[in-house]
Amino acid sequence: MKKLIVLLMVAGLFGATPVLAASHEPMTVKPTKFMEKCVLQSETLQDKISKAKAEMAKGSMVYTEEELQTLEQKLKEANDFLEAMGKN
Repeated sequence: MKKLIVLLMVAGLFGATPVLAASHEPMTVKPTKFMEKCVLQSETLQDKISKAKAEMAKGSMVYTEEELQTLEQKLKEANDFLEAMGKN
């Protein structure tokens, strides 16, 4: 008797699974102002990083050591901020 009840319960659960799965609609995400701002800011940061790398590549022929250190610091700050945005 117990086996029959367990079998009926299992069959009922398996029978209801497709019905429950079909009732869920696919999730759609609407872009918000915050999401758009993050994307734009991320692109801006990537532009800053690439510009800083390009300027640093010119080296000591164009810049003094102090200016190169400043560029290096700005590059580090931009990379850190981009990394922090990616974690959140």
